[in-house]
Amino acid sequence: MWIRRFQRSLVAGGLGLGMVGSAIAPSQAQTTNYAECQPPQGQEPLVLVVAPTAEGQQRVRRAIPAKLAATPCRYLKDVVVRVSGFETDSEASSWARYVYDNLALPAFIARSPEVTSSEAPAEDQDYGPRSLPTGYVVLVEYFSQPETATRLAQATNSPVGLAVYGQKPYLLANSTRDQQAAMELLQRLTRQGFWPILVDSSRVVVLTAEVAEQSATSAAESPETSEPADSPAP
Repeated sequence: MWIRRFQRSLVAGGLGLGMVGSAIAPSQAQTTNYAECQPPQGQEPLVLVVAPTAEGQQRVRRAIPAKLAATPCRYLKDVVVRVSGFETDSEASSWARYVYDNLALPAFIARSPEVTSSEAPAEDQDYGPRSLPTGYVVLVEYFSQPETATRLAQATNSPVGLAVYGQKPYLLANSTRDQQAAMELLQRLTRQGFWPILVDSSRVVVLTAEVAEQSATSAAESPETSEPADSPAP
């Protein structure tokens, strides 16, 4: 059944997917009033916005650009607005984050199960690219700032790896079969100022398992041992 395969392709921008577990589910009667959501066409990214009420659905329609199409439908146990017409994954991710930040509605990114993750660049063979076991992966944008890896290692108290997802490098925060644990980490990292996403492990290629160690955490937890910063000159 396509809906199970569709579920495995879920991705979230920022806090969106983390909120799905705490969203109030509509009643069975409300849910059955909607047709099942159509899967993505080809490599098209979709945004699914959890909006069980007519008011929420109208808010989504008013917010979307004219080029996008919004259709209320049923995805698993949720009533969502299926938003299509995005040209790139980054455009869909940005809009999903906009929906959460401005409308306070949980938003997913969904991709076709036929779309497979690209291999890591061949020139860095020393890294030994490898795949991950089935499950969920929390990745973090680092915006070409290596110090983000150290901050992330401190925040998670665990080693941080480097991975490729959709031909783009990310910091690897965690890989797990436990969806709830992955969503909780997603929420926590978002609150701490990181830019995490939650993705299907089958679409991730690990370049190296450790680019930053958690040992920096001990220093962060013992501020009394650090020298105070100099006060700025008047």
